[in-house]
Amino acid sequence: MVEFALVAPLFFLLLFGIIEAGRFIFYYETLAIPILGLLLLAIAAWRGTLPRPEGAVAAMAVLLSIIVIGTLVRGSPDSRLPDVTTVVAATGAWIAARICRAVAAGGRRVCVAIVVLFWVLVVWAAGTNALATKLQ
Repeated sequence: MVEFALVAPLFFLLLFGIIEAGRFIFYYETLAIPILGLLLLAIAAWRGTLPRPEGAVAAMAVLLSIIVIGTLVRGSPDSRLPDVTTVVAATGAWIAARICRAVAAGGRRVCVAIVVLFWVLVVWAAGTNALATKLQ
């Protein structure tokens, strides 16, 4: 019993620390992806490397994600997870494709590996956020 009394607080501290880290990552990546998309869109348009159809779709996705986050997430982010996730994921996929396409052929595998690790982190954070909502 004494061992449990010593280990249980550390276990719960670690468990809730992981949950709070997931929520932190989820909230900030939800805000960072549209801003990064807007920045990438502006840079590509300034350089003239953005085809018109791709630019129209990317601009629509970035602006839609900003509007959705600004209106839906403000009130109750936990219950709006499914509404926000699809729009932010589409914007993030365009950002990942655009960045990996711009990298030289030799570094493309590294870029793809970094993008995959980022998306694994995002999925983990979204799952942790959903789990934290159930635990409350």
